[in-house]
Formats: sequence, structure tokens, C-alpha cells
Amino acid sequence: AAAAIGEAKATVRVMTYQLSSGRVINALIAAAARGVDVEVIVEGETCATARLQPVFLRFDAAKVATFCDGVERIHHHKVVVIDEATLVTGSFNFSAAAERNAENLIVIRGAPRLVSRYLDDYARHRAHATRRGG
Repeated sequence: AAAAIGEAKATVRVMTYQLSSGRVINALIAAAARGVDVEVIVEGETCATARLQPVFLRFDAAKVATFCDGVERIHHHKVVVIDEATLVTGSFNFSAAAERNAENLIVIRGAPRLVSRYLDDYARHRAHATRRGG
């Protein structure tokens, strides 16, 4: 996921349940530093955990917009859409633990109709998610 995020030129949209993978977090911050518009939707209960607050502070400083999805329980998404053209998904939870497990991750390119469906789902969640922080 981090390598694909590193290729982003315009936008990155993330929907996730967990977010403790240092590589993914750093890739999102680096993308924002390059001028990429980065948004992250995190599952509502996960948003409230103390362990995620330092990540949110880093995201705030980097201008990564973060949202909490407390409407749909459990928001167990594992999705990244890059530049409205590349889809990253699978069983990888964007967590530190997942980096040590045999998690699956797939990068799909050249499938605009599929990517469009994921962007529609992102927009649906974004519409009811609550923006947090700076």
C-alpha cells in the first residue's frame, strides 16, 4: 500500500478500520507534503482510541483530512484509491500487526469502472462521516 501511495500525484482516498502501519502513515504524510489531496476515513470506534491520537496529530500537521465513520458499524474497509485510477485493497488492515502477518494486498490498475464503484462507496461514507481535528 505504501509503495502505491508513493506514486500518487493528485488524490489519495483511504477507508480503513485500523491505522497503525508506520509505512502507510508515513506514505500518506509524504503524499500530502508533495501536494497530494489526502483524505482518510477511519472506523468510528477506532477513531476514539488513544493509540490513534498521535497519528491524527501528525495528519493534522501534514494537512491530511481525517474523518470518523461512526454510522456504519463496523466500518471494516481496507481500501486506498489513488488518483482516481488505482485501487489498493485486500485483507491488509493498514496496521503494524498486519505487516508481520501473511495479509493479502492487491493493486488494481486499468479498471476505471471498478475504481469508480469504490469512489462512489467512499463518497457515500464521506457524506455521513464526521470530520475531526485540523
